[in-house]
Amino acid sequence: MNTNEWSINANFAKSGFNLPLFGLSLSNDIAFALTISKLTNEPVNYEYGTSGNGNKIAGNGSTVTTVNPSVQYSLSTKVTMQLFYRYISTNPTGNTATTVPRTSKEVEV
Repeated sequence: MNTNEWSINANFAKSGFNLPLFGLSLSNDIAFALTISKLTNEPVNYEYGTSGNGNKIAGNGSTVTTVNPSVQYSLSTKVTMQLFYRYISTNPTGNTATTVPRTSKEVEV
């Protein structure tokens, strides 16, 4: 089996800034995060005949791509909001037909 995976993470946070809201000036915090990853699985099967030589046959591989951004905002120590999104895409590799392409999207507030 040949497996290849990579991931990139980026984060940024700003804290202690004042944003007047509802006539109050509270100390606010905000954080941004982004994760992008890709996983590729390419299994290999061997078929042996009477000659004893193995023929290499591509297995049912797939590539999974994930994008995951989020924002977290703290208005005070008691009020925090978070917006979260996840995108997942699965696709077959090569000529494999048994892996069905699919996409998943999630949003959470």
